[in-house]
Amino acid sequence: MGKRRETLCWQCENAVPNHKGRGCEWSRNFQPVPGWTVKEPQAEDECEGYFVTACPKFRREVRRK
Repeated sequence: MGKRRETLCWQCENAVPNHKGRGCEWSRNFQPVPGWTVKEPQAEDECEGYFVTACPKFRREVRRK
């Protein structure tokens, strides 16, 4: 079994909406983001949901120490 990759959302500032305007259609309302590229879940996948590989609203999260 190869190394598992994670969905792009887990590295994105917009993954968790806030009152300052962060967020996207998916994190706010579970609606697909227009223009994203996803892999839909397969029967052998461990989780349900989309695997996002590209998204126009992706902003890499800056992790603070």
